[in-house]
This record gives sequence, C-alpha cells and structure tokens, in this order.
Amino acid sequence: MSIYERLKELNIVLPRFPVPQGVYLPLKRVGSLLFLSGILPFRDGELIAKGVVPVDVDIETARECARQVVLNTLSILDSEVGLDGVKGCVRVNGYVASDRSFYEQPKVLNGASELLIDIFGEAGRHTRVAVGVQVLPLNSPLEIDFIFELKG
Repeated sequence: MSIYERLKELNIVLPRFPVPQGVYLPLKRVGSLLFLSGILPFRDGELIAKGVVPVDVDIETARECARQVVLNTLSILDSEVGLDGVKGCVRVNGYVASDRSFYEQPKVLNGASELLIDIFGEAGRHTRVAVGVQVLPLNSPLEIDFIFELKG
C-alpha cells in the first residue's frame, strides 16, 4: 500500500506546505537521508497553541501539536520528494517548552511517534530524543526535527 493510500485510509489530508520562519532550508538531502529543519505546530497559518507545557498548554494539546508537526513534515516531504519515495523515519528530535517541574516530554512526543508508525508501519519506528527547554521560537510549545531515509 502506498503512503497516499494509507493517508486516505486514515482520513488524513495533508496541510499546505508550511512557510519557513527564518533563513534556512526546510529539508536537505545527503545521500539517501533527508534532514528536516525544526518544524512547528502550525495549522492554517497559526500555531495550535502557545506557551509552556503543562502551565499554558496541557499534555493532550501538546500531543495534538506533535501530531500536527508530523502532518506538516509530510507536507514538506510530499512537495520536495514525494511520499512514496520515503523508505521510513530514522530519527525524531523533539523539544518541548516545559515548566521546570515537568518531566513528561516523552508523553508529548508520543503523539508524533505514534502517528509516524500509523502511517509508515514498521518503517515509521525511529530513534528519538525528547528534551525539555525553557522557550521555543514564536512561543511554540514544541519543535521537532526529523531524519528520513529515501528508498533505493
């Protein structure tokens, strides 16, 4: 089954390609690897939420943000290389704007990890880092960067 068929089966419609928020490439290919810059949880041109988890943004909303980041990532991949050319996800680096007493960054990032597995199956399983940080660009509650592998 193609990734496009899987997205249709899951009733997922990819958003428009997110506009970079700075002077950088959204994606760079090195050999068979695709390195994606940090991606924020934009939906319809706006951040889904703003602030620190769990003070300003609850864990469930932060998980929704992580899922949106995956959808934004797939939109970038689709426009740059096409999704059926992607073999799978290699690495996820997640940064969660966190209150000093918050230690559940992995629960937030599970929103992204679970969606990648739902879409890519076993090829969606990846290594991961989940880090708490004080602040992120535009007061986003999270930012995620990725490494994907291309087929053949």
